[in-house]
Amino acid sequence: MKYEERKAIGICVHSGCKNKATKGVLCQGHWEQSREYNQRGYIKERKRKYMREYMKIYMPAYLTRRRKVFRQKFISKVGGKCQRCGFSDLRALVFHHKSSSKDLSYYDYDFRHFYDEEYADAELLVLCANCHVILHSERNKHVNSDRD
Repeated sequence: MKYEERKAIGICVHSGCKNKATKGVLCQGHWEQSREYNQRGYIKERKRKYMREYMKIYMPAYLTRRRKVFRQKFISKVGGKCQRCGFSDLRALVFHHKSSSKDLSYYDYDFRHFYDEEYADAELLVLCANCHVILHSERNKHVNSDRD
């Protein structure tokens, strides 16, 4: 018998079982067995494993597209050039976070705040790679001079 036929008659839908369905579409024995199976976490673990595989395959491409769109949008919004020296080659422009990177992790920036336009306006600077390196070396020189 097929699933639909067994369900319509009121017989347990578990293959080979001839007991009457008392708990939805399952008999008492198979209902308890499935409940125990779910409580052990087998289903959850299978879902987690599937999602991990899904994320490995599909999320990188999605995030790459999202980052590119955000990058182009934000750089054009601030004028399409370095905010320090005016260099305008898009290949060399990078983002600098005004606040300390110790406050938030990479994932906090990336997934929670980074694409929020208000956050971007308040916390990000568009700099060329040279100005970005210079800015960090000046900041580190200042920190290192305090130690001496």
